[in-house]
Amino acid sequence: MSDKKVHSVKRAVEVAARAFAFRKFNEVTVAEISQAAQCSTTTIYAIFGNKEGLFLEAMTHLLQTQVPEVRLNNRSALCRLVSFAEARVRSLSSPVVRGAVRAISGQIDTARTLVDHLAEQQCGKVIAILEPQIDACVQHNLLRPLGSDNLAYAIMAVTAYEPIVFGMLYGNDQSVDITGVLRKAFTPLVTPSGEVMLTQLLDEGPAYGALSLASRNPPQHYQSTGRA
Repeated sequence: MSDKKVHSVKRAVEVAARAFAFRKFNEVTVAEISQAAQCSTTTIYAIFGNKEGLFLEAMTHLLQTQVPEVRLNNRSALCRLVSFAEARVRSLSSPVVRGAVRAISGQIDTARTLVDHLAEQQCGKVIAILEPQIDACVQHNLLRPLGSDNLAYAIMAVTAYEPIVFGMLYGNDQSVDITGVLRKAFTPLVTPSGEVMLTQLLDEGPAYGALSLASRNPPQHYQSTGRA
């Protein structure tokens, strides 16, 4: 495949991600994505097979670019851990991720394999990110020694629940109390010493300065050309 075609296919995936995240599946056409991305429908069908195949690739791309990362700094491991959790809540609460979750749930029969794949992939990646910070917190008596995997899964579950449920129920109309979610996630897990530090961190408010997102430019609202 030529470099020109590779770039056009990449554009098609990015355009499709924006389209499917903000509009219903049946409202989006391959023709409009082709036009907006300057990628022929022939190429799109040759690469992805059909609209469902393009949808799955677009949702995979979108969600993979929204994974938070830990930025190492001179602050404590607990601070880095809480900062990562904050980034995760913010990412999952963003309109584009909420849109992707709604889009996938609306095409669950088509997307079941994608959901299983992303769940396994994302859990593995998040655990790999969290475990060094968790181990350091346990060593410094800030987190209870409940096992790194157990602590990581607890943090992942609580930080995902409200953003995803609110997105499903309320769309983008209901905001998430980020500090409240962080408190729910960490209070049962910290030791008395960790609780003192956690309270200090949460009193500082969100955005502790230790986080980053894999994508700092999430897809913007996609405007249809109105052509079929």
